[in-house]
Amino acid sequence: MTKYGLVADRKLRRSALVSGLAVASLLFGAQVSLAQVTQNQPVEAPAEAPVTENAPVEAPATEAPATEAPAGEAPSDDAASDMPRDPDAAATEDADDKTVPSGPPAEPAPEPDPISAQIGREGLKATAKSLAALPDPTDAQRFALAGVQFLSGVESALQLRWQMDLSTQVSDLPLLRLPLPPNPDPKPFRPESVKELFVAVDNSMIEARKALVPLGKDDFGLTIALDDLWFDIDSNGVRDDSESLMPILTSLMGGIGVDDQAQALPVVRFDRADADWLLAYTHMLSGVSSVVQAYDPTEAIARVTEARKKFGYMTAGEMYGMYVPLDFVDAAAVIVRSLRGQPNVEKATRAKSEFLAMFAANKSFWKRVETETDNQAEWIPNARQQSAMGIELPPETGEMWQAVLTEGEDILNGRTLLPFWRGNFGINVGRMFTDPRPIDLIDWFQGAGALPYLESGKIASFEAARRFGDLFYGNGMLVSLWLN
Repeated sequence: MTKYGLVADRKLRRSALVSGLAVASLLFGAQVSLAQVTQNQPVEAPAEAPVTENAPVEAPATEAPATEAPAGEAPSDDAASDMPRDPDAAATEDADDKTVPSGPPAEPAPEPDPISAQIGREGLKATAKSLAALPDPTDAQRFALAGVQFLSGVESALQLRWQMDLSTQVSDLPLLRLPLPPNPDPKPFRPESVKELFVAVDNSMIEARKALVPLGKDDFGLTIALDDLWFDIDSNGVRDDSESLMPILTSLMGGIGVDDQAQALPVVRFDRADADWLLAYTHMLSGVSSVVQAYDPTEAIARVTEARKKFGYMTAGEMYGMYVPLDFVDAAAVIVRSLRGQPNVEKATRAKSEFLAMFAANKSFWKRVETETDNQAEWIPNARQQSAMGIELPPETGEMWQAVLTEGEDILNGRTLLPFWRGNFGINVGRMFTDPRPIDLIDWFQGAGALPYLESGKIASFEAARRFGDLFYGNGMLVSLWLN
């Protein structure tokens, strides 16, 4: 086993990508390639508000749409030594000298559940239909239904790309660089498709939460071979090589972090604690979907797409001798114009509720996982367990991550304020959700746009986030995608 705090980059990237696949794929849906869309197509400022004294913001009246579930090989030293060393994290380098709680030896993974093979054979939607029809499902089957419905939201995002033949790399960001098989008969792109995608994803998350609600307190086990997971990108019901999880991860990383496509992904035994982890992820995606709906990008996409048609199909240009990536310029124009629109208060308020529910469910996960005494093919382990993903987490991971969650909760609730460059004030982020206004980036940079949300009070230090990042030597963001 390697020193605590030294994480092999290859396996960490794989774990984080398995977890972050849904998030990144949905973010892709919001930044579709306007260049390809063109190729495939037929030819007032916010009022000032007085600066107020900081006070905790009350939780919004609109609650999250679903109820939380009721209370019911290690990296080599050579691989670790190749990683950059963060000088600020020196305190964690000798963490292996700490007394680590003893736990049971790792047990071999059990045989995958028949549900795992059914997903590999029939796909996500057919498996979901079968599980939903069970007259008296077990908790393991309810969890399986929730997981399948969650992944169906990811699948719908990939299918949208394929349907409109947005098949080539459009960004260096994860999943935006994912090449998909070309569509010989694409549908015309509609600007409203992006919003519709997020509405559909949100509906998938709501259905997943409904499956989690009846879970009891008792533990259960559901063993899944990750190689059985695949996405029916072309919606033909047949699994192609390019639709499996491993090729997707390989193309996402450009070969970095994945040895080869023949390498098998682990077998994982999910349990009751992992249901809360899944619940937290559904709330996060519902929160993201609500933000997109609050600042509806449809009109901005239509305007930019129409202008792109008139310029003709171009992916780059030059300005004063400098290379200009036009896709980036167009995407930035969409974002800026969307933020300038009048936001939907109900959707913005709901987004805050969803993010707060995400924090609560993730904390519940850590409370449950801390009580576990087994050690068998764990998804995310406690300090006495080992992860099936082949990563040794430092024993203080859970405690430090919960501190990051508390930091986020305090910011979202307005108990601490985001620093602002002008004056001795901070930004109350919570009120930006409950009292949303058009966002003019120039006004915000100057300060006039931020006035309605500026308060005096405790400024967020982000100390917990910094310490968490130091613990993983700069890989904190990858770990956070895994831990949610």
